[in-house]
Amino acid sequence: MARRRNQDITPDEFRELMREINKRMIIAGLIVITTGLLIIGALALWGGPHG
Repeated sequence: MARRRNQDITPDEFRELMREINKRMIIAGLIVITTGLLIIGALALWGGPHG
C-alpha cells in the first residue's frame, strides 16, 4: 500500500502529476492503436478470413 505523505499536495504539484499521467496514457494509447493496426494489416496481407 502506498505511504501517505505528511503534507497535502499543492495544486501545482497536482497539476504536474496529472500532466505526467495524461502524457503516459496518451503514449500507451498510441502503442495499443499502433499494435492493433499492425495486427489488422498483417491479417489483411496474409489472407485473413476470406470466404
